[in-house]
Amino acid sequence: MAKATDAQFWQDYFEAYNSKQYEELMNEFYAEDAVFQNPKQKFVGRDAILKHFQDAHESVDEKLEETTRIITPEVTAIELNGYFVAQQDMPDYYVRPLKKGEKQEMGMGVFYHLKDGKIVRVMVYWMQ
Repeated sequence: MAKATDAQFWQDYFEAYNSKQYEELMNEFYAEDAVFQNPKQKFVGRDAILKHFQDAHESVDEKLEETTRIITPEVTAIELNGYFVAQQDMPDYYVRPLKKGEKQEMGMGVFYHLKDGKIVRVMVYWMQ
């Protein structure tokens, strides 16, 4: 039976994301062949998405807070505030270059496409 993609689903998702429980996140929420795309990168499959999350947050603390959520059975649209703090200089960080200790706040819009209670496609858009 598919997991209900309701408000609790998304609360659990962001709790796992914000606490860097990426393996749990992949197993619980993502389909095996999921696609994750932002304005600069595209990752196909849980393993690639997991590696991206681990690498991207290795030297950056990130927290996502929802501001607006629209849930349908096939797509959930979420507006987020992202908060980033660099733990070291990151001149090549994929969002934008960051200096150690620098804080970055960024608005984001994300569309999560769902099938059978799993995320199959994520499209992330951000504003700076």
